[in-house]
Amino acid sequence: MVLALRRRRLAVPVHLDLRLGQQLRRGSAGQYPALIDPAPPPTPDLLLTALRGGCPRCGEAGLFSGVVTFAPRCRHCGLDFASFNVGDGAASFLIFIVGGIILGLALWLELSFAPPIWLHALLWIPLATGLTLGLLRLAKAILIAMEYRHEAAAALSEANDGPD
Repeated sequence: MVLALRRRRLAVPVHLDLRLGQQLRRGSAGQYPALIDPAPPPTPDLLLTALRGGCPRCGEAGLFSGVVTFAPRCRHCGLDFASFNVGDGAASFLIFIVGGIILGLALWLELSFAPPIWLHALLWIPLATGLTLGLLRLAKAILIAMEYRHEAAAALSEANDGPD
């Protein structure tokens, strides 16, 4: 609406000072001082940070201490990863995703080429293990980043600290 009026030169800029009860003082640069805290630093991109195994706050790598084990805290910003509860949510989704991929590929291979059973075992066991570990690491990193962005750890700790 404003843009439509502005294009027709019907809108005029109106400068209002909504700080009631304060004296109007200009800073050295001729601007009014900020009334609110500066904006928090931007959070890193969710998917890129998860792919790198980075901290959800600063984006630096170091979320994992093992293959799929979280480090106790971030080496760069000090974010405590123990306060987040990812649980088995990532694993339950991956059972269906990896199982569907492996089943579809195994059926396609069996119906197209009819290989011996040992070839199925040789192909699908390492592929399923690799897919599970790789995707589990990614899924856990995405879940912890989503928990951080939505402040679920703080809400969970407040709910647990409440009266019984």
